[in-house]
Amino acid sequence: MVRKRAGTIVSVSLEDAAAPAAPGFARTLAKGLEVLRCFTPRDRYLGNGEIARRVGLPPQTVSRLTYTLVALGYLAYSSRYAKYRLANGVLAIAYPMLGGLIVRQSLRPLLAELAREFGGSVSLGTRHRDSMIYLESFNAPGSANAVAEMGSLIPIASTAMGRAWLAVARPEERAPLLARLAGSPAAARRLDQQAGADADALRTQGYCYSSGQASGRTAVAVPLAGAVDGERLVVNCGMPRATTAEARMRDEIGPRLAQALRGFEAVVGLNASGGPAAGPARR
Repeated sequence: MVRKRAGTIVSVSLEDAAAPAAPGFARTLAKGLEVLRCFTPRDRYLGNGEIARRVGLPPQTVSRLTYTLVALGYLAYSSRYAKYRLANGVLAIAYPMLGGLIVRQSLRPLLAELAREFGGSVSLGTRHRDSMIYLESFNAPGSANAVAEMGSLIPIASTAMGRAWLAVARPEERAPLLARLAGSPAAARRLDQQAGADADALRTQGYCYSSGQASGRTAVAVPLAGAVDGERLVVNCGMPRATTAEARMRDEIGPRLAQALRGFEAVVGLNASGGPAAGPARR
């Protein structure tokens, strides 16, 4: 989807088939970024051939892109493996984004406190393309919970964090996303109905709940009010499903998480638009 404001494109979804034809869309830049996205914690080293297969580009094009990315410091070449890996320049790009997200920094003490209180992991995330991405995460000391790493991705439709995001997303954001995720109109309608039910749950109980049948981790999630700098942020708490009763998630952790975040919003002055509330913040 291409969105415009006063004649200027403000966001382009790369998954949209029309995006490459949008005015101002730099195809070469997009190809270079897709090369960087090929690398994962499991696939730390990739050669030009593997990258070409993943991004669907000719090997000679990929060769020029990797050469340029090495020259700019975003990829490094390993003589040992005769392959490329991400270089420190990628982190240099990410840090200003994380450092500039003031709400994240303000939330960190509360997230750490809630992780200790719940005995689990508490994380902050937002949408990235067709997934949710972790921006911050804390784990209770001594807990067996697997803490999520910043930058790691989780599904949208099957996780509490993703479902909470979908529940508060604008229809024009949600519809094309669900169409891609579902793969068929009938499945998209089911996901949209689920998002409607989750929106009702947010209104009545203040949080979304996921049993974690597929992932083995049960979770609750609460979205922050409005969009912060254009991003809809969600906080979740996850626990091992095998050792955590559903009643505790629904009756204790979910309400407490919602209460804590509503208190945070009041203190910092977040309202439904994501900006400072009118007048003094409630105490």
